[in-house]
Amino acid sequence: MSKKDVVALVSADFIVAIICIVLFSPGLVGFPRGITNDLILALLWAFIIVLIVGAVYFNLKLTVLNTTREKKYKAEEIKTLDDIEELLINNKYKKSFTKSINTLLDTLKEFEATKGNIESTLNMKFDESSLSYAKFNNVLIATEKVFTNTMRGIALRINNFDEKIYNVALNKNNEVEEGYKERLELYKNYLKEIDEMVKSVSVIMLKLLSCSLELSRLDNFGESAIDDIIELQQLDDLIKTIKYYK
Repeated sequence: MSKKDVVALVSADFIVAIICIVLFSPGLVGFPRGITNDLILALLWAFIIVLIVGAVYFNLKLTVLNTTREKKYKAEEIKTLDDIEELLINNKYKKSFTKSINTLLDTLKEFEATKGNIESTLNMKFDESSLSYAKFNNVLIATEKVFTNTMRGIALRINNFDEKIYNVALNKNNEVEEGYKERLELYKNYLKEIDEMVKSVSVIMLKLLSCSLELSRLDNFGESAIDDIIELQQLDDLIKTIKYYK
């Protein structure tokens, strides 16, 4: 379940709880003893039943039913890391990408945590107006952009992959029907491209983590302090070689 779904679920349950408190609290509406009019009492019972049914359905939709849904996405809707996470989760039913999607979701969490640690350490050790802060922060911003664009590219490729057609080609690979071997080769190349992109994301994460650890060890807080972190230059060089660097 994505962060958006969690927020929606908690918000809805909170609203239902507030309504129940208002209705059943003796000091407020005091339902049902506080109601003497039969018509109002009947309407309130109907409202409560609808509220309960709606709450149960909404919870099921965002938990149990949500695990198998196939939601349609447009490429322009996928912009942030939260969007990418939701798109990946909604493609978990595709068995061809089980391992890759799990790896990517773990990498997303690790990236956000590492980025937060770096920002916190930078603010603690350097003034925002210092050259060292600017150098590291600029690389961090560029890295986040490349990381997001690469993750977006992977997620969209996985989303656009028709696993049903791929399985047909896979099952007919040993048959004499013309064209299936060629189709299967195309799919294999497509999957190989995604695997390479997943590896590049892992390399970015590894370099970023290395920078985070070296920044934590840094004792020199002068203007040239960042120059002592060789890993930062390596990260900068790396992201400039990746397809999604702009």
